[in-house]
Amino acid sequence: MPYKKEKKMIDKEAGSETDFVETTAKDTQEPLIFEIAENLRMQPEEVSHVVDEFLLQLHRRIFEYVGLNGDYIGEELHYHIGKQSFYHLLGFLDCFSRRYDWDEGSSSEYLLRLGNRADWLPYRHQMEAWKQKLKR
Repeated sequence: MPYKKEKKMIDKEAGSETDFVETTAKDTQEPLIFEIAENLRMQPEEVSHVVDEFLLQLHRRIFEYVGLNGDYIGEELHYHIGKQSFYHLLGFLDCFSRRYDWDEGSSSEYLLRLGNRADWLPYRHQMEAWKQKLKR
């Protein structure tokens, strides 16, 4: 029997309230944040903040990375995360690359399809700061 449980969270970057709705039914999976929270016996809000910060820093580090040949994943990332995380990140990238054509700028399609400009604009300032740092 499907059920619905609503939780409210504050998005620390955008400063806006976000609704997380958990729906459990035969054909649907529970939201990933809730699954992780349950597995780790943590609050969904805590898990969400950790995931947000991890992905923000991962994006920043690959964006800023120069290294030997610019291969952040092969030259640097594997030293900073656990073996299990690294293995499953590569597996995710393999699955994704098999299923989708991804060219530079393809993320814009997802952003426009899954929200409007106002949803994503609060995060643009993060990348702008990274770009300024690279210019120095």
